[in-house]
Order: sequence, then C-alpha cells, then structure tokens
Amino acid sequence: MLVHEINAIYYDVKKKKSIIYSESEIVSNEKPIVILESLCHRYGLSCLGSFTAIKECLNIHQKCPVLVHPLLQIYFFPTCSYKDDDCVWINSKQIKQIKSKDVYTEIVFNNGFTLLCKVGIRSIKKQCKRCELMEQHILKQYQIDQLSLKL
Repeated sequence: MLVHEINAIYYDVKKKKSIIYSESEIVSNEKPIVILESLCHRYGLSCLGSFTAIKECLNIHQKCPVLVHPLLQIYFFPTCSYKDDDCVWINSKQIKQIKSKDVYTEIVFNNGFTLLCKVGIRSIKKQCKRCELMEQHILKQYQIDQLSLKL
C-alpha cells in the first residue's frame, strides 16, 4: 500500500476493522492510529513525534494532523478526536473538493472517490489549512538550512 494513494482511513466499530480508502477498499484488523504509526515508521517518523512537533509549531491542542511522509509532505488529519470511534483520518494531499451537505461535509478525492463526514465544512477547511501551514513552515526551514549551508 502506497501512502500517497490513500484517501482516508476509517474504523468500522461494528466490524471491528479499519477501512483504508484508496483505489479500492482495504480492510485491516489494526486501528487507524496503528496504521498511521506503521506508515510513519517507513520514513523514520512516529505519530507521537509528529503530534508533538506540529502542536508546538502551530500552537494547537486538538485534532492535530500527522506528517506521514516528510519528502512528499503528506499529512493525515483527523475529523474529530482520534480516540472517537467516528474519527476518519484524511490525506490532505488527496482532496480535490470539499462540499457542504447540511450538517455533513462531502469530500471529493483526486481519484473520484467521495466520502461523507459527520463534520462541518469549516472544521474540514481548518484542518486542511493546518496541513498547509505546516508544509509551508517545513519548506521555509529547508530554505533557511540551504542558505546556511552556502555560507
């Protein structure tokens, strides 16, 4: 499973399995946070380290995104507390469009897959913005590092 192809990860409480939405649906016995941790480990990261760094950089305390792939700057953000059974982890790089549907939000992904979330559109947009801000922060740090190496 390639991390950049994953749209979202959701835990089905009834089936006690996670569903990984990609080109097809992949079922896993692991909880979403364990799947994310495994994806992070591929690139020498951890969820806890990512949470800590992003919380500090962006001064946030809830619904913190996770950097999963540092080179491609792939972030997954939770739709609610990651401890909540209804939490869906969304790959911010795969979002094509966000639409409001009453109290729900419809997320259209680059591959045409759509997902209806029990979260308002403002919340999803705020999460997307957090991912963008963190990406900009890291890119700025890389530029500073490059300049200091040239001196």
